Formats: sequence, C-alpha cells, structure tokens
Amino acid sequence: MTKRIIPNNKQCTVCEKIKPMLDFHINTADHSGRASACAECTNSKRRTVSGLVKTIYSSQKSLSKSRGHNPPEYSESELLDWIVTEDSFRTLYLAWVGSGYKTRLKPSIDRIKDDYGYVFGNIQLVTWEDNDRKGHKSNCGRKTKRVMQLYKNGDIIKIHSSADDAGIAVNAVATSIRRACKGLQYTCRGYSWKYI
Repeated sequence: MTKRIIPNNKQCTVCEKIKPMLDFHINTADHSGRASACAECTNSKRRTVSGLVKTIYSSQKSLSKSRGHNPPEYSESELLDWIVTEDSFRTLYLAWVGSGYKTRLKPSIDRIKDDYGYVFGNIQLVTWEDNDRKGHKSNCGRKTKRVMQLYKNGDIIKIHSSADDAGIAVNAVATSIRRACKGLQYTCRGYSWKYI
C-alpha cells in the first residue's frame, strides 16, 4: 500500500507565487484538495465591484430557492448595471473599502417587503449590518442568529432562522449545530454550518 503524499506548497494560478497549502481555500474537486487561486487573490477578486455583485447575485439565487420564492427577475449583469447607477452605492462601497473590508459595512441588498422576492421594485442598497439587523427584528421579536447550512465544498444549501430551526430541519441537536458554527466541530449531520 502506498501513502499519498500531500504537497506543502502550491503555485497560485493568478499571482503565480508559490505559497503554503493553507493559503488556499478548500476545494475537494481539485486533486490537491485546495483551490487553484490563493485566498488573497480570490478575496481581491471578490472585493471588486463585479466580484461583489457576483457574490450578491449568487446569494440571492440560493436564498430565493430556500425561501420558496422565484429566482431574481434580473440577470447578474442587469443587477450590476442597477447597483452602479444607485446614488448610495459609491458611498457604501468606499466605506467598506476604507474599513478594510469589514463584513458589517459590506454593501448588501435588502428586500423592502420580505414576502416578495428579488425584483427591482422591491430591493434597496444597505449595509450588511443593517440588512442583518432587519432580519433579526422580523424573527418574531426573538434575538437569534441565522444559520447557513452548506455542503462540505462550501455551496449554500439553505439559510435557517436559528440553530433550533436548523436542528428540526436536519433532525439534529441544535447544540451540535451551534458548535459547528463556532468551529468547535467540523460538521453536523454531514453538513458544514456558519452563523450569518
């Protein structure tokens, strides 16, 4: 029986620098088990306006599905056009960049009426923190943390309003989901979990 040797370093396909494997996001589809671009290059791309819009649009598609809404009525390029023409976007984006990319200041899109999906008449630009705060307020007055259920490769499955609700959905103890969210255990019921 031969042992599989895992290299300690890898070359980034973007910056072409050789870096430690831990500098690359996990990607089980790649033979090395890591992404082809280093985390620094990946994060830099996600922080551009087009990268931010790509992330937002991908999230909207996943959230629409988990909420039982129709997918966004617009394409990613139409969303980009809308965002850059909004008066508040430049201010929000520059504040996020100036903060060193703090999550709470990241530009986000809020659905004005929660019962409706992502349509141009029902969205507005806000910070991630404001959007998150609104989500907590609409959760029956309870102060809970929303929980993201993911496949092991990082793809989003569903957003749950709390660890308790997630536990009911996957037939697990909510404490185990909270431990996975805090990084105290890797998975719960075969899924990765994160607080949002």
